[in-house]
Amino acid sequence: IHVTTVPETTQQTLPPETTVETTQETTQPNPYENLHSGIRADGTFNETTVFVGDSLTYGLIGFHLTSHNLLGDAKYMAIAGIPLNVYFSDWFWIGSKHGDKNGQIYTPEFYGMNYAEALESVGEETTAIYMMLGTNGSDYTPLEEYITVLDHMLQHCPNATIYLQTVPISRSSVVFYDTINGIIRQAAQHYADRGETRVVLLDTFTVLEKKHLVPDGIHLTEEGQAVWYQFLVDSTTALGIPE
Repeated sequence: IHVTTVPETTQQTLPPETTVETTQETTQPNPYENLHSGIRADGTFNETTVFVGDSLTYGLIGFHLTSHNLLGDAKYMAIAGIPLNVYFSDWFWIGSKHGDKNGQIYTPEFYGMNYAEALESVGEETTAIYMMLGTNGSDYTPLEEYITVLDHMLQHCPNATIYLQTVPISRSSVVFYDTINGIIRQAAQHYADRGETRVVLLDTFTVLEKKHLVPDGIHLTEEGQAVWYQFLVDSTTALGIPE
């Protein structure tokens, strides 16, 4: 008997088709490219920059930026003890005896004005505002007050990027830094939710430590002021914000 054996069929597995995906790199636009830092390549501040603050800003300008030739041509207003709620007040005007008694530093052209009037006077020419107000009155400054002040800055300084800064840590019982920094962050979020990129939060609190405080527990040592300045430079550089 002749038996015909049918050979087993070996199933040949073909390699799967190779799909070559072409990945096209897309460059996302920098949301900060139309903003301004006011910081020149040499680390100094240009003439369209304005510092707005209290005794902490007084120290930064008077003891660090000036002595290290970093202030450049920036304008400034810094009155010791000033809370946010006198931003529009004629009682706490720049150059007043109240300010002189407690210490202040300011660009001469701002003499006799309150903070709101001073910023209005340099409105359209201003491209960067570095604001730190909140240490004084940290237990009673509401969110609405910050928004009112920031709205005024946005309206009257239409070309300015406003750097809203949190206040440093403190050893003093009169500074409620957790409370006020929470409100400052809420204010920044308010503008982020509106899509307003000209208000930029700089969380200064994160880089300043208790070791950077002088014995009064509120103000900064020279090292602390140096850390603060470098934080401003590094933060704006990291965000890709041009001068």
